[in-house]
Amino acid sequence: MASDDYTTQPILNRAFYGFFFMTIHVHLLGDCHLRIWGLTPRQRLERMLRGYPEAQLAEPGQPLPASGEVLLLRADYIYDDRVLQGLMSAKRVALQDPRDGTVVAARADASHWDHEPRLEGAALEGLTLVQPETVAEGLQS
Repeated sequence: MASDDYTTQPILNRAFYGFFFMTIHVHLLGDCHLRIWGLTPRQRLERMLRGYPEAQLAEPGQPLPASGEVLLLRADYIYDDRVLQGLMSAKRVALQDPRDGTVVAARADASHWDHEPRLEGAALEGLTLVQPETVAEGLQS
């Protein structure tokens, strides 16, 4: 294991990271049993999120937090690392699939969700609709 891997750091170092980063509660919505490169969607996201010390992947069925930032991700969608990075830094956005406009991810304050982790209907009101290239583009200088 790499010494710079966040998951291998001692608990005190994790507390240090938490001091500098606001926790983003990541919730995976839906279910997908399709394995790509031998990994489930959850396993892929766990790997990708290791580079984000502020990300905390919720367990299946875990309720939304009462406060803090929340990122909802559909389990049946594959996220490019640059898009995920953009979602981690964006605020109050809903990511649309460019093929059909379906919302596949959203980021907002926990109070926005009213304890309902949904990517449709009234839950999306007040969020800016973005495309993958728009979110990733925001990272380019």
